[in-house]
Amino acid sequence: MIGVAGGSYELGEDDADWLIPSPSNSWRSEYPGLDLLGLTTMPLVTVQIPGFCMDRFPFPGLEGEAWPADGLNFDTVALLDQQLSSYGRRACTISELLLAAAGPENWRFPYDPAERLPGLCEEDDFNPGPIGRLASCVSPLGFRDFLVRSTWARLDPALASALGPFGMPIFPPWEGATFAGSQSYAVYGGTSREGTFYSHSNFGLHSHTDSVELFLDDGFRVCAAPGLPDPAVEVAWQEFRDEFLLVGSYQYWLGLE
Repeated sequence: MIGVAGGSYELGEDDADWLIPSPSNSWRSEYPGLDLLGLTTMPLVTVQIPGFCMDRFPFPGLEGEAWPADGLNFDTVALLDQQLSSYGRRACTISELLLAAAGPENWRFPYDPAERLPGLCEEDDFNPGPIGRLASCVSPLGFRDFLVRSTWARLDPALASALGPFGMPIFPPWEGATFAGSQSYAVYGGTSREGTFYSHSNFGLHSHTDSVELFLDDGFRVCAAPGLPDPAVEVAWQEFRDEFLLVGSYQYWLGLE
């Protein structure tokens, strides 16, 4: 895990030209008349973030491992978050992920302050290579593989309050494109993939309604409080994670199938 210092940070998009869900606007043909302008890209806000630790890599958190074979939804991420508490871990918050990807200097992309550079991060989020395959896909704080798959996370109250006046986060168009700010979890991050309503930068955010299908491109990262872990708890965690590596599926790992 990487430790990150707490503090007050200005994070989010400050250029109106980037406050769009997709440069291609391909979603407009499927949802005519629906204006999502700015509602999947977080505007610049000031947030207070306590210190935290986060896995360097997306779950299962190990370089060279395969990405999970399925995704999470609102119900299963809550179950996973609950189980992680037994191992001194938890779901990250949206603010923590935002800081981990953008860094204190608020980079628009993990690898560059302002410019989108094709090929530096996995662009096929449905069939990506092994986790950590592209060393170029690294954030200013050393976190890897942002902008590949989005990340289910806790919607921390401070950020939710700051984004509420902007009508964020929202559900996707096929779930009504309505305000989702009262939920306890949301999905952080954009994607390098074209043809989506997602943001293409570090500042993406959306959510899903309860019990919606499992979307493969909605993944997970593990966070924890600062400090050294209890050795016995750490062993138990590694054993629990190894069970996931055997099946490669959140659903099977959590006993839902």
